[in-house]
Amino acid sequence: MNRFKSILVVAIAISAALLATASVSVWAGCGPTCASKGQACAMQGSAACPMGGSKDPSTFLTSYFEMRSLLANDKVKGLDKLSKKLASETNKFEKTLAGNTKNKIPAEQAIALNNIEKAASTMKTNNLKSARESFKGLSRAVVDYVKDYGVDGTVYSFYCDMVKESWLQETDKVGNPYFGSKMLKCGVMTGHTMNGKYMSS
Repeated sequence: MNRFKSILVVAIAISAALLATASVSVWAGCGPTCASKGQACAMQGSAACPMGGSKDPSTFLTSYFEMRSLLANDKVKGLDKLSKKLASETNKFEKTLAGNTKNKIPAEQAIALNNIEKAASTMKTNNLKSARESFKGLSRAVVDYVKDYGVDGTVYSFYCDMVKESWLQETDKVGNPYFGSKMLKCGVMTGHTMNGKYMSS
């Protein structure tokens, strides 16, 4: 009888350990927004737990980063194509998010994505001066989105006191898109993303 009890205790202990391991595995895939609210991963992407940080910048920000790099290098060739691509990718991304939820994505998140799409689609790329001016509005929309909803991977936000504007980069080495070669290193890091969430410096 004592032997049976010992076996039973061991079996219960093993079951508890397996359950704990499974629980950790499930939570490991959760975004920080939902995990902090104590919601299960099954809720990710739902109206109750929107897709805050569970997305890779490559889904729609790659073109933005390339545009920033061109402007930092005093170039406009290719901006028109990239701005159109960014608008298209942002639209696709919004539809993908909506498709991954049983309900529509939160109205505020949809508006934020629409702001990026609109700024990208109306980007002026005829010359460096107008392109940089347009990039200000685009960057505001992109920075606002990342601050509110985050992205997977690591991106960095910078601020230039000379033009009173911010921008995002995929690297931590400042490359000012508003001044380019004239003042390439003009700017301070103001934050970055970590575990899908934006963190102020």
